[in-house]
Amino acid sequence: MERYQDVNARTIDRWIAEGWEWGQPISHEIYESALSGDWDVVLTPLKAVPHGWFGDLRGKRVLGLASGGGQQMPIFAALGAECTVLDYSERQLESERMVAAREGYDIRVVRADMTQPLPFEDGEFDLIFHPVSNCYVREVEGIWRECHRVLREGGALLAGFSNSFVYALDNDERTVVNTLPFDPVANPEQMKQLEEEDCGVQFSHTLEEQIGGQLRAGLTITDFYEDYDTEGGLCEHHVPCYIATRAVKGAELTAGAYQRDAMSLLNPAIPPEDVLLNAVMGLCGEAGEAIDIVKKQRFQGHPLDRDALIKELGDVAWYLAEAAQGLGVPLEEILRRNLDKLHRRYPAGFSAEESMRRDGRA
Repeated sequence: MERYQDVNARTIDRWIAEGWEWGQPISHEIYESALSGDWDVVLTPLKAVPHGWFGDLRGKRVLGLASGGGQQMPIFAALGAECTVLDYSERQLESERMVAAREGYDIRVVRADMTQPLPFEDGEFDLIFHPVSNCYVREVEGIWRECHRVLREGGALLAGFSNSFVYALDNDERTVVNTLPFDPVANPEQMKQLEEEDCGVQFSHTLEEQIGGQLRAGLTITDFYEDYDTEGGLCEHHVPCYIATRAVKGAELTAGAYQRDAMSLLNPAIPPEDVLLNAVMGLCGEAGEAIDIVKKQRFQGHPLDRDALIKELGDVAWYLAEAAQGLGVPLEEILRRNLDKLHRRYPAGFSAEESMRRDGRA
């Protein structure tokens, strides 16, 4: 009997030949825009993934998990990432090779079944991008465990998936016709329904499997959002049926953790009463170093030395932590008070008009 994974690979290859939306590679113009910093990608049908979920991708090792098709990986390559894409559809991988050859970047292309152990080393990747696709997989918890394994400590998994209640509805999303879980391997009637609707072999998954599975794998959810479909009854009623999550392996660096670690390096020769003075003097000095780098780029024709600027801003952060130490307050309190002040000042977000109306108010 043919494996459902092979049925899905064959079905997706056919969909792509018929013009499937998620199998059409990006244009040269979109790639060029990404090179200039104008870009967006999606994990779910409509909402763009927040850029803050990625950080600086230059030099980062990115895995596109079931992310073939030449839509997201070319963007990451344009942003300087070292890209690997894994997919089970030959046509999706052909698109990746085509775009890479057209634009002149390298990408590692791997045909593999994500229901099996991933063919990568432990801690190999800084980021995994996993758009909606595990609906074509019967068991998802093993995927989350493998994602955890191949991520480095502190690496992030960005994943999109559908909410299971969608599978209780008919194809128009107007009538409840199925009892969950939706598992066509175990339920011939559900398999027949999929065949009639040409949907491949799909499965419902609970939030316990999708979100709880990531947590049980050792990942920490740091953010999420909901998204909508592009058509159907749920779309008409503005009912979200997709979820995107950002999860990290290991704890992210918090303000408190940074302050504790940074202050372990404080010069013990500085008298306690002079810690604050040393901090504010250091802040001024490092801010001057930072502005000098930008000045050379802006007015003297130098290329922007990003690495040097990052280091100087890191020194600013260190002296800010020392200032908190000298004041006897957690660094987090300084950050929180600043956010509270800004939200009071600009409750609807920054506006130039409100800024001018302030007339010197704090």
